[in-house]
Amino acid sequence: MTQFTFHSPTADSTRKLGYRIGAQLEAGDILLLNGELGAGKTTFSQGIGSALGVEEVTSPTFVISKIYHGVNLSGQALRLMHLDLYRIHDESAGIFDDLDIESYLLTSAVIIEWGDKHISRLSENYLEINVVPENKEIDSPRNITMNIHGDEVFVARWNSSLTKVKASFK
Repeated sequence: MTQFTFHSPTADSTRKLGYRIGAQLEAGDILLLNGELGAGKTTFSQGIGSALGVEEVTSPTFVISKIYHGVNLSGQALRLMHLDLYRIHDESAGIFDDLDIESYLLTSAVIIEWGDKHISRLSENYLEINVVPENKEIDSPRNITMNIHGDEVFVARWNSSLTKVKASFK
């Protein structure tokens, strides 16, 4: 597993880091987004959406799933599926299956919040992103770690992308 760590001093810089990750997305990419309530997961996701031309990314906490229609930087249509699985526990596997995430992977990138119990059912290839605020203040600095999980091709692609993001992120 390859790990990258970023320090984000403000919510705006968290959004900018999300933008840089969003600019790297391709159909089939899965981002497992971890962090406590209020850690900055939605802020990070807003940056991802912005990279795809989607300006109104909101937390899917109460609706479980939101789908946005975007365009990647190459001009190709790329849907963004944003899931919040906080309320879907192991005993709710039927609800998880009903989301039919697999059918979206051919044309979508997927952000999954609170998905650590379900990720193994989708793919071995995913980027795990952990957002950890330094304190409880709303715009506190955050430490964001990214772990690449998957096969050799997926790891190599994201290793290259994150190396470039790391070099340019201040």
